[in-house]
Amino acid sequence: MKRFFWIMMATLLLIAGSVLSAPAIAADEAFTRTEDVIYGRKFGTALTLDVFTPKENANGAAIVWVVSGGWYSGHEAVNAGAIGEYLRRGYTVFAVVHGSQPKFTIPEVLEDMHRSVRFIRSRAEQYQIDPNRIGITGGSAGGHLSLMQGTAGTLGSPDAKDPVDRLSSRVQAVACFFPPTDFLNYGKPGENALGRGVLKDFRAPFDFHEFDNATRAFVPIIDEERILTIGRSISPVNHVSKDDPPTLIIHGDADLLVPIQQAELILEALKAEGVPTELVVKKGLAHGWPEMGKDAVTLADWFDKHLAGAGGEDEPKTVAGAQDGVWKPIAAVLGGVPLPEGAVKAITLKVTDGRYEVTIEGEGPDKGTCTLDTTTTPKRMTIIGTDGPNQGKTILAIYEMKDAVSMRVCYDLSGTEFPKEFKAPKGSQLYLVGYRRQTEESAEVPEPK
Repeated sequence: MKRFFWIMMATLLLIAGSVLSAPAIAADEAFTRTEDVIYGRKFGTALTLDVFTPKENANGAAIVWVVSGGWYSGHEAVNAGAIGEYLRRGYTVFAVVHGSQPKFTIPEVLEDMHRSVRFIRSRAEQYQIDPNRIGITGGSAGGHLSLMQGTAGTLGSPDAKDPVDRLSSRVQAVACFFPPTDFLNYGKPGENALGRGVLKDFRAPFDFHEFDNATRAFVPIIDEERILTIGRSISPVNHVSKDDPPTLIIHGDADLLVPIQQAELILEALKAEGVPTELVVKKGLAHGWPEMGKDAVTLADWFDKHLAGAGGEDEPKTVAGAQDGVWKPIAAVLGGVPLPEGAVKAITLKVTDGRYEVTIEGEGPDKGTCTLDTTTTPKRMTIIGTDGPNQGKTILAIYEMKDAVSMRVCYDLSGTEFPKEFKAPKGSQLYLVGYRRQTEESAEVPEPK
């Protein structure tokens, strides 16, 4: 039995490392690899990822590669050949190794994935990536975890002690292979695969447990209703919403381990919410096939369309330039209360090539990234603090420019959602500001109302 277990682990490791396999990359390929970057710790154990950075023609977008097969993850499965297509197209790739089964269960693995995306976003400046253009990919269990990140990523906790945990764990595009998506309707309605049935040989990832304060020990969860509740919570299909990212799945229609019905279920749910989707069916193929490396082109094309800025007119665009310069507020309202004139005049906003710096007389500067989306109405602004009082915090805003020198912005300081209109009602965490660009004459700036 023990020999079978280790054979299975070796097989899963092979799947994790080769599921996106492509022709090997020569040692002199134009990328750098930084190994064993620690993105988090738990129970005294370091969680690591490897960073692959193109030396030339980087497109500023990132891809998270979930190194996972059967929810088994190991650094030895990180193979540069598996991500060659992404590197050639200019993507920075983060190969994430999560806490592995049999030690850790799926709910624990999901915590690792949230942490990894938040960490990557927190290091956007260091790795020269756009924190709002992060895609995710993987196969089998890696596909499942990719879809969970796509459908159940969160905005983070504004009050978290660690600044990294205040950031969003959401991604902007998903492309994966043969993922489980509904463990309670696995292959057919009502089929339970929580380490049972087809997945009976994968019991450890579903061996849910909790810490008992009375006994100071971990104890198994045996109540069937609680197990089913957890099963629903780790099934991506149950988290689908209209703001989920564009999703591509490649799946063999002869797959017996993860039936193609799993891909069809979630893509149908996503499509019903208006999310761009695509299913590529591999006729007669099962759970993996010898020529999978060629399919990396299809995945990369999907990311090019929805992530790299090479898509159509409906794709959100990250832009900079129109707001570049020095801005002075002329009026501001916070939660229904107008700011005193002296406080307003003490503020200066400087925007340069997608980065901002706010200074207040007598205080240190607040710095970070500022990403604009001009395809929405009203236009949106995503602000991520990197230095100063808002370090690690995400602030969502809407903006409009009356002319080249007049701008108004409504910020949601809670970072939970984009404001719907240019108002800052009493008791809210909305901050409405009218700005005028300095050094140039301008028309009258729109005042907060």
